Amino acid sequence: MQKFTKQKYFYYIAFMLMASTFLRVVFNNLPPIIRSHHLWTFIWGLSLVVFHPKIFLNKAIVYILTYGLLLLIATNTIWSNMDELNSSKLFMEFYEITIGVSVITYFIQRKDYINLAKITKWSIVFLFITALMTIVSSA
Repeated sequence: MQKFTKQKYFYYIAFMLMASTFLRVVFNNLPPIIRSHHLWTFIWGLSLVVFHPKIFLNKAIVYILTYGLLLLIATNTIWSNMDELNSSKLFMEFYEITIGVSVITYFIQRKDYINLAKITKWSIVFLFITALMTIVSSA
């Protein structure tokens, strides 16, 4: 029997995170707690904080967190009259960029290129399936 390692744990969480993001056709039909992209994001972020906090010192992550701080300052000062919809879209974009870069950064820092390639392959497959289902449902 194979041993469940941290490497496999992070691969599984990243897989579920990408699947819940890119394969909406399947995840919309699952029970609410499992299909939530935010649940998998929370588990991913918490796992990084607990097992690999050095990820947050990476140059790319620091730049993104600085961007988030600038967004927060700008929305409270010079963009204070921005409507709620645009403001929420800005922070959702920041959230998505942060998660995507943290996944890539994790696999690169751990030099786990095989699992990064697998995650990338599955993400492309999920995007292709979703694109096909969109074309079929709109026809």
